[in-house]
Amino acid sequence: DDEGREAGAALQRWGIDAQAKWGDGEEWGKMDKRAPSGVTEYFVVTLCMSCYGTLCPEEQDLKVRNTTGVKKVLDAISGVQVDELMQLDVQWIPEEEGDS
Repeated sequence: DDEGREAGAALQRWGIDAQAKWGDGEEWGKMDKRAPSGVTEYFVVTLCMSCYGTLCPEEQDLKVRNTTGVKKVLDAISGVQVDELMQLDVQWIPEEEGDS
């Protein structure tokens, strides 16, 4: 068995599981009560990345719950060097026909 392939498959499964929580056609008003009035659609992006080392070593139990957390993680991702990156999987919804 190739450990790299197994890890890649696990990342894709985690991404699909995360996307399944949102689904298409859900009642978005129930998802976030803080959404501005008139918002009828969300764009949800899931990033799953595997790399050598720890992405945010200063955080013991990193949970992204707000824009500050998102910025921290995206900043850390942008600092990953090519030779440290094993896989990056990006998924989004709503997915339109022809997206890739």
